[in-house]
Amino acid sequence: MVEKFKTRDEYCHIFEDKLVITRTPEIVDLVEDYAKSVNNVYAQLMAFFVIIPIFSALSVVTYNMGNWGVAIYSEAITLFFITLAFNTMFFISGSPLIKRVNISKIKIQERLFNTLVVIYYKEFGRQKKRHLILEKEQVGSVSELLLSQNLIEDKKIDSAYIYDLIPYLTTFSCTFPMFTFIGKGANSNIQSMMTYYGCLMLGLVLFLLIRMIKTRFNTYHKK
Repeated sequence: MVEKFKTRDEYCHIFEDKLVITRTPEIVDLVEDYAKSVNNVYAQLMAFFVIIPIFSALSVVTYNMGNWGVAIYSEAITLFFITLAFNTMFFISGSPLIKRVNISKIKIQERLFNTLVVIYYKEFGRQKKRHLILEKEQVGSVSELLLSQNLIEDKKIDSAYIYDLIPYLTTFSCTFPMFTFIGKGANSNIQSMMTYYGCLMLGLVLFLLIRMIKTRFNTYHKK
C-alpha cells in the first residue's frame, strides 16, 4: 500500500522500497518534476557564479591599490560564496526518487519561518540532502506518518534557527561595510573595520565547512 503526504509545494509518495517526490498529487512525469527542482538549484548556482568573479576581481584591484582591508573583505566574500556553491553542488538534491535503502536519516527541523523534512541519503557515494517544506498544520500528521513507516525513530522536532540567520548575517556583512567604505573613504580606521568584517565572513565560511563535514560523516555512520 502506498502512503502519501502533502508538503507546501510537493507530494511525497512512500513505497516499500522508495520515496517518490512529485509536484502533482499523482505520479505523472518524474522527468518534468526533476527538471523543475534542478532549475531551482541551477538558479542559485548562477547567482553565486556571478557574485564570485566580481568580488574576486575587486579583491585583486583593491590589494594592488593598497586598500588591504577591502581586499581581505572582498576575498572573504568570494570564499563564502564558493563554499555555498560547493555545498549546493555536492550536498543539496532535487531528486524526485530516493531509494529507502540509501536513506541514512530523516529529520524534522523547525526553522525560523517554516518546518522542514530533511532527508539525508547516499547518491553515487555522496551524502545528499533533500528538503521538503511543511505548512504548520501539516507537521503533526507528517510526523505520525513517517513514524508509522519507520522512517523516523520519534516525533522529535529539532530546532535549526541558526541556518535562517545566515542570509541576514551575510547581507549585513556584505552591504554595511561597503556603504561605509564608499561614504568615508580608505582611511586607516575604515581599513581596520573592513578587515574586521572580512574576519566575520571567514567565520561564516568556517561554520559552513564544519556543517558540511558534519553532515558528511555523521550521516554516513547512522541510519
